[in-house]
Amino acid sequence: MDLKKIKLDTFRSYDLSRLEAVSKDIRKELLSLSMNIFTDKSKKSGDKSMLKKNLARSLTLINEKKRSEDRG
Repeated sequence: MDLKKIKLDTFRSYDLSRLEAVSKDIRKELLSLSMNIFTDKSKKSGDKSMLKKNLARSLTLINEKKRSEDRG
């Protein structure tokens, strides 16, 4: 799965455990990409911003789902 091209509708279809797994994978990918950019193996700085946006989307949906479970 390409973590940079996940759409919001796809994120919304995931359950809480899947969202947490995806956010963990995005963090790993972001770290790897950051290291590749730092060592000049990759020039794809645009991919880094897409990963950050998708990480923010997934974390937002995780918080929404946790709050909705708490409220009932």
